[in-house]
Amino acid sequence: YRDEVKPILLGLTHSGDPTDGGIVQSFSGSLLEPKMERLVVSYADGEEAEVPVAWVTPPIDAGFYAYWIPKEHRRPGRHMTALTALDDAGRILARQTFQLTPPQEVERLVRLPDGEIAFLPRKAIVERARKLIDFLSKSGVRVTLWVIPSTDGGRCYVFNRGSGCPTMQVEAHPLGAGLHGGGRPVLIAGEVRSDVATYELHYEDGVVERLRPIEGFILHEISERHYQRSHRLNLVRALDREGRELARLPVRADATGVYPCGKPIDIGHGVMACP
Repeated sequence: YRDEVKPILLGLTHSGDPTDGGIVQSFSGSLLEPKMERLVVSYADGEEAEVPVAWVTPPIDAGFYAYWIPKEHRRPGRHMTALTALDDAGRILARQTFQLTPPQEVERLVRLPDGEIAFLPRKAIVERARKLIDFLSKSGVRVTLWVIPSTDGGRCYVFNRGSGCPTMQVEAHPLGAGLHGGGRPVLIAGEVRSDVATYELHYEDGVVERLRPIEGFILHEISERHYQRSHRLNLVRALDREGRELARLPVRADATGVYPCGKPIDIGHGVMACP
């Protein structure tokens, strides 16, 4: 936003309920500006409050903070609007601002025609949801992609591992369908650019799968024979109708936690994952 000043120096993370317009409920971070004397939270009603900061001396040399927004400032009109770091003269060193989500973009729980529950913005016309892709995975899980028109003329989508309502002004990437792993089934899913005619999946063992987008969407199950090392996905290519390459993306085949296995291993610090 235009009135922001070096927000990265605040090292800020925040949380809130997506169904209430994005009102910040709590935040924390690590300041990287040693000249900071005051950290101030501002609210839409004009009120301000000091945020306590614990400064750790070198070699860390950073200030740490955590703050829970009071209940009276968790509603529109009184919500958090900015966090500002000031020096001893009151000059702004860093500032991050917050805006409420437009009403039509506010998410809420909805029930799809098959009974599944999803988070979608209010602009999604759920009663006109249409099942675009549907299949039973090898592990017995029903995999479905729904396409839902939106009031702004665009469309939303929902599938087993995610959802989205892309803005009409931003066109999908040629390689917009990505790998969704961590459990069975492992999927390739997402929206791709309109000129993508073929989505190629290249595996370490030489196998190549060629997928055809359906109304711009890819939803495909990775076979369990490709869970094993030396057989995994290692390259994705997007091709146009003439077979010309639009884009390619190497895929790390040695990433942990993507493909299911029978015996997870300790990958460090007590974290167990499939190799």
